[in-house]
Amino acid sequence: MKMISPVKKSAVVLLIGSILVASLAGCAQKSSTQKTPKSGKTSDPVKIEIPSEGKGSGTIKKEPVKTTPKTQDKDLTEKLTKEKEILGGQVYVQDKTVVVAMNIKSGIAKADADNLAARYMRELKQKYQGKVINVQAVQNKQNIVNLLYDPNQK
Repeated sequence: MKMISPVKKSAVVLLIGSILVASLAGCAQKSSTQKTPKSGKTSDPVKIEIPSEGKGSGTIKKEPVKTTPKTQDKDLTEKLTKEKEILGGQVYVQDKTVVVAMNIKSGIAKADADNLAARYMRELKQKYQGKVINVQAVQNKQNIVNLLYDPNQK
């Protein structure tokens, strides 16, 4: 029986060790590129279709969410911007929601802003029956009035 020298033993052990380390490093690098994002959210909505017969696996199709574009109520926006308390604002409708955004001049009392917002709320309830209405007033970069009316909530 022939003896293997200690130098050859060390070289073989070192060779096997380096092959193992290289293999593990390659596997670790490969799996890290296949991980999902930490947030778990995707930028596009996903629609899942499940077969009605209950057979097979469902399919996932990416489809954009369909919303109607917001449209401005030009008459009410013009009326709003002519108010003496208002710097600027807009009334717009999107789907089943009406939004009034108004920028109140500095120095106008909160009570006056409340009254103005309430007046527009009453007018919008009559004009847009059955829609959710949100009236917001901002003064000096702070939201001072936020009225929400939902006809479905009693």
